[in-house]
Amino acid sequence: MKVPWSWGSKISEQLACDGLETVKGFFVGSLLDLGCGKKPYEGSLGGQVSRWIGLDFEITVSGRSAADVFGSALDLPFGPATFDTVLSTQVLEHVPRPQDLVREAWRVLKPGGHFVLTAPQTNFLHEEPHDYFRYTCYGLRALSEEAGFRVLQLRPLGGAIATVGQMIVWHLSWVRRIPGIGTTLSKVVNTILAWSVLHLDRLSVAYGGGALKDTLNWLLIAQKLEAK
Repeated sequence: MKVPWSWGSKISEQLACDGLETVKGFFVGSLLDLGCGKKPYEGSLGGQVSRWIGLDFEITVSGRSAADVFGSALDLPFGPATFDTVLSTQVLEHVPRPQDLVREAWRVLKPGGHFVLTAPQTNFLHEEPHDYFRYTCYGLRALSEEAGFRVLQLRPLGGAIATVGQMIVWHLSWVRRIPGIGTTLSKVVNTILAWSVLHLDRLSVAYGGGALKDTLNWLLIAQKLEAK
């Protein structure tokens, strides 16, 4: 998935894409993409997937979805132990009962299957009014383990520099409203800041775990072992 440099959320989305790329070995067999939208990851991560099924509402804030099945992630229209992989990217903050989404992911996974999830710790309000939560690593672990998963990986997608830089870009959205030059100037500013921040964020590790915990998003890999 290619994110334009001028995109206002380039920093956050690029780090999420890079993180998912490192775990694409978990994307195998029959995969359910919860809240799939336009299925942005199917092309880049679906090489080992035999069947990529997208679930979403027919119409989303981004327009008509590319879902194969229309429905809610809180009440999945699939039987138990149907999928090898369940993917959920930046959806958990938009559901009023996140524990139900995680439980449903567990239910439809086969034993040994993997749940791959990204969720924000830092983000501006979006898709209002359906923007309910932000997550720490401890909250995501608690939700997963309560549902019956074993957490294999839980790591930040970006450090403190990326978080501060992305917040600055988001709060510069007013630049677009400058008469005549706003749109062009906004793209230039976003590109310069995104390129600089993504390179500088590598220094976040030098400040220790505290800086890394000031992250934009978390990546979780959890496994369903046996039926509860």
